[in-house]
Amino acid sequence: MAQTQTLQHTSTMLETLSPSAREAVRLRYIEGQSHACIAEQLGKSTRMVRKYLVQAVERCATCTRA
Repeated sequence: MAQTQTLQHTSTMLETLSPSAREAVRLRYIEGQSHACIAEQLGKSTRMVRKYLVQAVERCATCTRA
């Protein structure tokens, strides 16, 4: 039951991210790509990719505390 709720919270959180941020999360955590590789694919800087990933982790942490 708790795992199902966590997945639902994570899914809801991902929907609040921009398309680029969602893609960065997918590429990093599902595909296992480096920040540099993600940046190249998205046409963004590695700094922006890091910002997207930090934002996602922070939002995810907030959702799981709720």
